[in-house]
Amino acid sequence: MSAALAHDLGLDRDDFAALRLLGECAYQWCFRGELDRAAAIFRALQHLAANDPLPWLGQAEVLSAKREFEAAAQSAAQARRRPRIDASTMTFSYVLEADIWTCAGELERAQDALDKARQLDARHPGLLAVEHNLALLREALAPRNDARGGPIS
Repeated sequence: MSAALAHDLGLDRDDFAALRLLGECAYQWCFRGELDRAAAIFRALQHLAANDPLPWLGQAEVLSAKREFEAAAQSAAQARRRPRIDASTMTFSYVLEADIWTCAGELERAQDALDKARQLDARHPGLLAVEHNLALLREALAPRNDARGGPIS
């Protein structure tokens, strides 16, 4: 879509409600497990609202659900490059990336993203859940000993 057409249709404005509604519908498809439908909407929104981070964050959610973790993290990073991203959404993009890497079992990458999110907003509501999941994963991966102190295999 050309920039002039996007401008004429009002798609380059922050408050274009129809695109937000489509994004919310795509999230609903994602949460219902209709990942291909959600992905199609998010891809379309990436073209229609190229300056908005929502389509990239949504695509990251879809790709994570499909267990395509590297691509999901790249999509979250793309969201951070959008001109219309605000501070809260920037923090969320790092929280989402930390969650993606936690699901992938990539502890160091998850911690790096979590640290970046915490630097931006240490009170962001998404931090606690990801921190908890990361701690559980660390515990599950830690070597265990039996009652006599010997390793359990």
